[in-house]
Parts: sequence; structure tokens; C-alpha cells
Amino acid sequence: MHDKPLNCLVVDDEPLAARLIARYVERTPGLRLLHATTDSMQALSLIHEGEVSLAFLDIQMPGINGFELMQLLRRQCAVIIVTAYPQYALQSYEYEVLDYLVKPVGYERFQQATERALLRLSTAPTVMPFIFIKSGQKLIRLLLKDILYIEGMRDYTAFHTQGVNIFRAIDYVTWKRCFPKRLFASTGRTS
Repeated sequence: MHDKPLNCLVVDDEPLAARLIARYVERTPGLRLLHATTDSMQALSLIHEGEVSLAFLDIQMPGINGFELMQLLRRQCAVIIVTAYPQYALQSYEYEVLDYLVKPVGYERFQQATERALLRLSTAPTVMPFIFIKSGQKLIRLLLKDILYIEGMRDYTAFHTQGVNIFRAIDYVTWKRCFPKRLFASTGRTS
């Protein structure tokens, strides 16, 4: 299992439903409630901060619905759907959700979902300490710890290290999605 509990976010436009799932999270070993919100835009912001491991997400919400939110997240955290609408179950698995809970959700069913999530996330691969970059005809192994900074230049990305600068014909936004947020911070116009 996890040494540290999974940081959880509850997102539901119904305050009572959000509070119920938040209470379930608080009483479940291996989970830690970071925040419960009824605002999908606030949820997006919290997830982009990079501390959320698992989100309990409603589908039907004003503004950005659950599917739109998952598209914007680009798998930055694991998701368990909690909704009153069973008809979206099949569609939700296109987003690789861990489970699909139909309201009203009892604690026993919640526990089943979170046990699976804890097991799956505890066996998730760790971040590789290096990347391979093709530069010209060469494949270069670059240790993440050796990267001083990465610079985006239109259709190219420059990887700056202590001894060498490596240029790759791919845009920065594409590379940015490949790096863990906890290791790299983005500055400037493309932040």
C-alpha cells in the first residue's frame, strides 16, 4: 500500500453530496481530504497545482461538466466518478476512470472503489529518472536531474544541461505534458 495517504479532491455541485463523499474520504485509511468543492473551475485549478492524487468527480455540473473537466485534466490525477446518472458509465471509461459510483453511494461501495484505487495507484510505475531525446540521428539519454531548464522556441525545444544543449524539433507544450509537475515548474508566456 501507500506509505503516504492519497490526496483527494471531491467535486460535486450538490453541497450535500460533496460533504458526504468528503466524510467518507476522511474516515477511510489511506486517503486524505485536500478539499471538497462545488465549483468545477476551482477543482481544475486545484488539480493543476499538482497535489491531487485522486478526484471524486460528478458528471452533471454547471459550467464545466465532469467529462470536460477530465479532458482538461489530461490524466493529471486518478478519477472515480460519483454521479446520479448510470447512463454515462460506459463513456466514462474512455477517460480511464478507476470506478463509477451511482448515487446514493453507501460507505461499503465507496470502500470497494477506494480499495481498488489504492491498490492500482500503489502499483503505478514511478517516474523514470531519465528521458531519451532524439537529436539528429542520435538517441541521447538525459538524466532529469541534469536538466537545468527547458526552453520552448516555436517548433523546437532546447534542453539545457551543465555541459550540453540539446535541440529537438517538437513544441514545448508537448514536452511539458511529459514531465512531472513536482520536478519542473513552468515560467513565462507558456506557463
